[in-house]
Amino acid sequence: DFCSLNKGVMHACGHDVHVASLLTTARILHELKAEWEGNIKLIFQPSEEKFPGGAIQLIEAGILEAPKVDAVLGLHVDPDIETGKIGMKPGKYMASTDEVYITVTGKGGHAAIPEMVINPLLIAAKILLDLEACYITSAPKDHPSVLTFGRIIGEGKTNIVPDEVFLEGTLRTFDETWRHEAHQLITATANRLAKEMKGKAQVRIDSGYPVLTNDKALTKKTIEIAQEFLGKENVQSLNYRMTAEDFSYYARSVPSVFYRLGTQIEGYDAGLHSPFFRVNEEALRKSPALMAYLAIKLLKSI
Repeated sequence: DFCSLNKGVMHACGHDVHVASLLTTARILHELKAEWEGNIKLIFQPSEEKFPGGAIQLIEAGILEAPKVDAVLGLHVDPDIETGKIGMKPGKYMASTDEVYITVTGKGGHAAIPEMVINPLLIAAKILLDLEACYITSAPKDHPSVLTFGRIIGEGKTNIVPDEVFLEGTLRTFDETWRHEAHQLITATANRLAKEMKGKAQVRIDSGYPVLTNDKALTKKTIEIAQEFLGKENVQSLNYRMTAEDFSYYARSVPSVFYRLGTQIEGYDAGLHSPFFRVNEEALRKSPALMAYLAIKLLKSI
């Protein structure tokens, strides 16, 4: 029902709702312009989903300058939060994200003559299992961390062993030191296992978004203002979230708060990025008013 003009494509993460909400926030701020002084920028940012992300590109283009930005607010829909409520978390909130690519090379040949081949599928399987085990053992216990592989490509046949197998996965952490160590662990483990099995491994790790850290003082103040507007019972605390967000670049540049807008449809459980994802549009009755209220109140207090 919410397909794009591009055939076979839909917007399954709520960014259409984000744009609609911010447009309405702009209208409210304009209608109330006699009641506040200063500058409020509204960022309609492209390419949040596609690496390297739109935030870093806008920052490099000067979005936080002329006039200088003192604080940034951002929101994202959340189908797991009851409509009419929002959620916030001071400090570290969303994980860093890196893309992991491993090419395993063996020696292809006829599957019926295994002694004549070096099977990269077996090497890849060993790498996957050993990485899972050693990552769990090595990862710090004081904050969450995830290494997950979601794609494996081995273009052989029932009777053909391919020369190469490709593994693709994601690394999520909340600590930059461990993030760097994990890169080394992945590379060393893949290379060692491939060599032991007479093959080769080539590892490429593309560093993505940093950890999203909400400014603690600004978040505390934003929670208090949101509670004024929505009521304390409608502002809930959030936990760590392993998904990533390029809003982290704003948060790394200036004090920022990224919060979640409840869009839950009772009895409907399709989540973000599901082809069946939907939002409860009742959320749009309060979302723009809340953001306008937060912006004006924070502007007066900064």
